Amino acid sequence: MRFAWKIFLGAILVVVTTTLLVEGLAARNLKERRIAQIDQQLLDDSFGMALAVAPVIEAGDRPRLQMLADAAAGRHLARRITLLAADGSVLADSHEQVARMANHAHRAEVEQPGTIHERRSSTLDTLMRYAAERVIGSDGQHIGYARIALPVRGIDDDLASLGKAIRTGALVALLAGLVLSLILARRVSGPLGRISELLSALGRGESTARLPVESNDEIGNLAAAVNDMAAQLQRRQAVLLEEVTQKEAVLSAMEEGVLAVDDEQRVVLANRAARRWLIDPRGDPVNKRLAEITRVPEILAGVRAAVRNERVEDEFSLDVPGLGERVVGLSANPAASGKGPRVAVLVLRDLTEIRRLEKVRTDFVANVSHELKTPLTSMRGYVEAVIEDADMPHAQRVRFLKKASQNTERLTDIVSDLLDLARIESGTRPVDHESVELGALASECARRAASDAEHHGVEVRLHPAEGPLRVSGDRKALATAIDNLLSNAVKYSPPGHPVDLTLTSDGAQHCLAVRDEGPGIARHEQERIFERFYRVDKDRSRALGGTGLGLSIVRNVARAHGGEVSIESATGAGSCFRLRLPSA
Repeated sequence: MRFAWKIFLGAILVVVTTTLLVEGLAARNLKERRIAQIDQQLLDDSFGMALAVAPVIEAGDRPRLQMLADAAAGRHLARRITLLAADGSVLADSHEQVARMANHAHRAEVEQPGTIHERRSSTLDTLMRYAAERVIGSDGQHIGYARIALPVRGIDDDLASLGKAIRTGALVALLAGLVLSLILARRVSGPLGRISELLSALGRGESTARLPVESNDEIGNLAAAVNDMAAQLQRRQAVLLEEVTQKEAVLSAMEEGVLAVDDEQRVVLANRAARRWLIDPRGDPVNKRLAEITRVPEILAGVRAAVRNERVEDEFSLDVPGLGERVVGLSANPAASGKGPRVAVLVLRDLTEIRRLEKVRTDFVANVSHELKTPLTSMRGYVEAVIEDADMPHAQRVRFLKKASQNTERLTDIVSDLLDLARIESGTRPVDHESVELGALASECARRAASDAEHHGVEVRLHPAEGPLRVSGDRKALATAIDNLLSNAVKYSPPGHPVDLTLTSDGAQHCLAVRDEGPGIARHEQERIFERFYRVDKDRSRALGGTGLGLSIVRNVARAHGGEVSIESATGAGSCFRLRLPSA
């Protein structure tokens, strides 16, 4: 059968459905007409009751009025008959004692005779519909009211019976429509269902079998077209998946944070670095507004400018959770996507290390220039004084030359330390891996430091470990590191206070701790003391001697041996340097 005939059968089903709709509207119309009939009956009956009770009200025969009310209500048990005087007082009522009823002058049906009103009866506590008519006496005067009330529940029961009959007819028509629907579904829904399942599977990215082409009609042609479309989609999907995978791999591997934001400032792309810097990694930022993710004003301003087709380069500080205070470089550029909305691409770079190294380099150049210039200037002054004063006394000449010699030695120490430091940092000086017993080496260093300590009035106390502590490394380099730690501790310790050299081990690492009771180091300067030429108290440091390179050498020696050096200190509470090295 051709698809046109199937459409024709569908049209028949539409007709049946339309019939049901028309029947529903007819039921509603019939209900409205039935209510109108009931209301009209109430009005007619109230008018007839008004005519019937007029002579009795004129005669003032209340017992007879009560009899008429009861008789009228008796013929129609659902009705309530109420007869009123002209002033609204109740003369008779079929459902309540007159003495217990209030004046009805202000009831809506009494104030507006000849109209229908619905409300809950205060005496019967039932929803009622009311109609009232004036009672006119023989002289044409208004002498009272005849009111008839009908419970709404009774009306609803009447309407329910009518609705039941209508629904029965509609059900018969519906059953006929269902039979037609079943016939049509068997012929059409089967092939369309298979087509729908195939399209759903394609939407989920699944590879599915092709549809059988069972007929030459429109559905058969549709199945063939869907098969062809499925093949093309799967080929394109494979290409797109490969491209997306490559882009995601590139973006995920980037150290820079990359954000793409549309013209409504909603995130359309965020790589792993951007999520780590600005976003909770457990949440997905895509389709969220940028203001929900970050409140950094530089980033928000960069996005707004890029959306306006402006390019922005900025640098600012950012407190990154888990990373601390970082220096961030921001680059915001517009990137129009064809005829679609404009997209702003933000690239966030971590410039913290670069800026730190730039500052270290600047400080190093300034420090090394100053450290070299001071002894050179002193040497030049002493030498020029000796040369220019031929009659200088011999003792003064010797003293000047000794001063020049001391500055020469200081220059030699600085240059020697700089060369050692440069070799260690560059890796051109390889570490000689030999077995070194750390306790014995520490003991030798302590003995060497004892004479200098005695000169400063300080005692060096050695606290060895219980057993041997063996490390693999360069004995000379390790000795230099320990000597530098001890030398600094001795120089800064007040006279009469000890310097403790303690060795411990946890099995995997050996620790050498040097503790003094000197002035201590503030927390904000504890990291910088390992920089070359950095001094906490510059004047005191020069007065005590040294090149300002000792701690930098210690740190580089530790790193060259796979270890680390750390400090615990507070102002006025002394310092403790710990050199940790892996056990051999």
